[in-house]
Amino acid sequence: MKKAKRFLTGLLSAALALSLCAMPAMAEEGTTNVDISKVNTPQKTTSVIDTTKKGSITIYKYLHAEDGQTTTPTGEKQDTPNNNSPLPGAGFTIYKVKNEAWLETYYNGKEQTSDDYKMPVINDFFEKDATGKVKSYEAKDLTESTKNAQVGAETFTKNDGSAQFTNLDLGLYLVVETTRPQAVVKAVTPFLISIPMTRVKTDNGDANQLKEWLYDVVVYPKNSTSRGEVIIDKKGVVGDKNATEKEALNNVTFDLERLDDSQNPAVWVKEKTGLVTGTAAGEVTAVAGQIKVTGLNTGSYRFVETANDNKNYIVDESKYYYFNIDDKGDVVIPDEHKNDADYDNESGTLIIYNYKPDLNKEVLKRGGDKEDPNDWVEATDYKAGATIPYKVTVTVPANITKLGTFKVTDTPTHQTDNIDADKIHVYHNDDKEIDSSNYIVARDNTNKGFVLTFKNPGEALASDAGKTITIRYKATLDDDAVTTIEGNPNTVELEYTNRIGSDGQPVDSSTDKIHDDAIVYTFAVNIVKTAADKNTPLSGVEFDLYEEVAEKTEGAVLGSTIGMTGEKAEKYYKLVKHLTTDGYGKVSASGLEKGTYYLVETKTAEGYNLLKEPVKVDLNFVYSETWDERKEYVEGALVKHDVDYNRQNAFEKGTTNATELTSGSITANIINRKGFDLPTTGGFGTLLFSGIGVLLVVAGVGVLLSLKKKNRA
Repeated sequence: MKKAKRFLTGLLSAALALSLCAMPAMAEEGTTNVDISKVNTPQKTTSVIDTTKKGSITIYKYLHAEDGQTTTPTGEKQDTPNNNSPLPGAGFTIYKVKNEAWLETYYNGKEQTSDDYKMPVINDFFEKDATGKVKSYEAKDLTESTKNAQVGAETFTKNDGSAQFTNLDLGLYLVVETTRPQAVVKAVTPFLISIPMTRVKTDNGDANQLKEWLYDVVVYPKNSTSRGEVIIDKKGVVGDKNATEKEALNNVTFDLERLDDSQNPAVWVKEKTGLVTGTAAGEVTAVAGQIKVTGLNTGSYRFVETANDNKNYIVDESKYYYFNIDDKGDVVIPDEHKNDADYDNESGTLIIYNYKPDLNKEVLKRGGDKEDPNDWVEATDYKAGATIPYKVTVTVPANITKLGTFKVTDTPTHQTDNIDADKIHVYHNDDKEIDSSNYIVARDNTNKGFVLTFKNPGEALASDAGKTITIRYKATLDDDAVTTIEGNPNTVELEYTNRIGSDGQPVDSSTDKIHDDAIVYTFAVNIVKTAADKNTPLSGVEFDLYEEVAEKTEGAVLGSTIGMTGEKAEKYYKLVKHLTTDGYGKVSASGLEKGTYYLVETKTAEGYNLLKEPVKVDLNFVYSETWDERKEYVEGALVKHDVDYNRQNAFEKGTTNATELTSGSITANIINRKGFDLPTTGGFGTLLFSGIGVLLVVAGVGVLLSLKKKNRA
């Protein structure tokens, strides 16, 4: 019975040894907070421990060719693992956390009422945060009581990979890897060793060996070497990385290169190729814009972008994104590249930026203040012949110094750009003017617009990288400007290099374009002049068209002088056009801006009365001054705004006349009425008056004859 008891006790003690020696392997499988009380904690034993003996701990470290546990923990010396080499320079420090008395009490098999005699867990020996989580399994983060229990000095593995602690008192020891060689990515999680422990294997099936205690314990903690990882997070930005909006870019292809320093001189070799962001192929992750590469050895690496399917973004095949995997397995940007504005390192994630420019065209609201940004809009109205201020804002990409093509083309419709030297200006951030020697301005093929080409954009706009430039100019609204809902758009186009070759030179044959529109509306008044029957056209009727204006407007006259009455007589008006109806009784006045107009009839048709007072006409069309960006690609170019899109919002007016809502014109139907009829010379009236005259003459003669007879008598 006694022998059986001792055999059982030895077997259970072996289980303790197995669990303690296996903890490093468990930690490397991803467990950081190891609780050995939950991992095959051995039962207590009554085996007799020789308290007169001393013990030792021998640690072997190897540079493993592959991940995984290379040895089965037994507590005894084993053969060197295949395909592995000793790893010198690993430093270990041990701490005695339980004494001989605790060990004997724990192993004696008797129940203990105090928690002091329960098997501890690794977490018990390290500082914790407010949530109870261990901050770090570093020696500096040990509890004070554990630090004070250090036994001897830090010991380093020798050329054979071994580090030995001898002449140890019996007890429970905490082992911490306190120094890692360069090849080690991550230190082994700390583990506990009991001195002594029982054997856990036999030779030739000799069960009696399980009764023996091991006072000299040998362990082979798993070594996590050369297993760093890096994540690419590809972001698209307008201008530079300080842009507010950042777009995750999928379908961007990278190659990964490694510096092979075994050659002299060292050379860059392909480590992985064809890594694509945002896909689930190979070693990448399906997270939008990301690539994850694992299993990287300690060393120097770089990514290079080889393809990008995202429109308008600039691909730079000469750009390398350098990083190192250090001896801790962390991603580190080398000092000489830490200030590289094209990528950042955030906890092992390389945020790599792709740039693109932007373009925004605006027109000054009629009557607006050019210094007020709110008065610059996408749509407004002007009259024909008016001078129209335009502003084009271009966001310059951060890598402008590598671009060969950077030009702006302005194409007006029913307008003519004024491009004289004193009428077109280019500014740094709408402030300091750019020297005109840096660009060329010429007429476009319509002879209405212009093309502004930067001679050397990398030099001329170097200081504007990631910032904006502003082009200001004016155009004249032509007399043939349309009044319809389409308006008179003015389109600007930015063309720029979108690819930089591996030699660092721009690929001039590869460009992208961005389009933007601003629209100028103008309106019309149509007059239909008829008789009272509304069917008889009156030709040759003349009108003066007046616009209500401010008092000090040049050419303004007082309303009372043109037949205005009441309150309108005290307001001011300016003559716009003189109009005469045609043979159909019609006449039109186009090229008008929004406002209140009056038709003053100055000559009417024969037999008809002039109008009593002027006829009021309100050009009160309502349209959207700004509208949402379309952001669609048409024929390979990004279109931000366009006429078709804006038509959906124009026009609104206080009328149900569908024609007026598309034509941009108001029709005034004006009726003239006849005056009173006067007698016609040589007609019945003349005969009547002649008859009366004859009767009067006859009557006069009769009176004279009567008077003569009386005188005779």
